[in-house]
Amino acid sequence: MIATKSANPSGLFLPINLVSLAFLLSACLVFLGCKSRGLRVKTIDYGIGSVTGSHKEAQAESPSGKINYSTGFKIEKHTDTLDAVIGSRYCIKYRLDSPKPDGDIDVRVVWVYPAPVIDRNGKEFKTLDYISQDSNHDSNWICYLFEEDFELVQGDWKFQVYDGPKLMYQKKFYVTVSGTSIRTR
Repeated sequence: MIATKSANPSGLFLPINLVSLAFLLSACLVFLGCKSRGLRVKTIDYGIGSVTGSHKEAQAESPSGKINYSTGFKIEKHTDTLDAVIGSRYCIKYRLDSPKPDGDIDVRVVWVYPAPVIDRNGKEFKTLDYISQDSNHDSNWICYLFEEDFELVQGDWKFQVYDGPKLMYQKKFYVTVSGTSIRTR
């Protein structure tokens, strides 16, 4: 319990329980416009995947210098470990739900590498961080396509979804390169 001085004439302290205090703070945040969007992210499936109908666009923030978009998607093998080779994809199918009506919602997507990725020009990437426009109240998918040899980094990778500065979702997976992993699950 937290005690606070009341405005009553006797000057006695009145107890305020933590539930009441939490309610008051929440009301203040709503009034000030600081409330989160209430975004929830849920895993549907993950693993080695394939896509159809893809096209590429330039993206300077990516180690390969491009991003791929696709119209079709399939998980080929449910796993949290990938033996990466050029052309392999690790994919995650997830669902976004927010109080907002159906439609697209912008979320910040971050791929965290286990060690820096250094591209052909010597530029170092510790993460791939960008805004993704995903469907609200529907399933979404995302894949990391290993296109260049310098992207083949062994270790624990992370896919993260943020709502503003708040981490809302994280999926970890392990990448081996050419069967060199001695890690067991």
